[in-house]
Amino acid sequence: MSKIYKPFWPLALYLYGLIAIFSIAGCSSMAPVYQRPDAPVAAQWPTQADAGVVATPALPDWQNYFTDVTLRQLIDIALVNNRDLRIATLNIEQARAQLGLRRADLFPALNLTVGGTRTPTSTGRSAPPIPVD
Repeated sequence: MSKIYKPFWPLALYLYGLIAIFSIAGCSSMAPVYQRPDAPVAAQWPTQADAGVVATPALPDWQNYFTDVTLRQLIDIALVNNRDLRIATLNIEQARAQLGLRRADLFPALNLTVGGTRTPTSTGRSAPPIPVD
């Protein structure tokens, strides 16, 4: 009886190997699906009315290089809505505030504390404080 099944032995090993590979490959589908978070910027380009086009005081000379009005407006909108520029400006303000706090440590400080105690007498009333000579 063992002679009948011997020719099928390599085929059985091959099938067992395939079953093992497919079962291990199926385990990788247990990983969570990555969902990309929404971007923190607007989905559409803002219009002039939405952007509130304002000349940026940080870069006053850039307008001398560009003569096209549309290009100037586009650059103005880009500077107003530039998140990196806003973050850099806020970091500069934060550093200046910290510098002001550090400079305050250079000046003398005055500390004042006031304390007092009252002790009750045997009658339950408070005794006047004992004068210190």
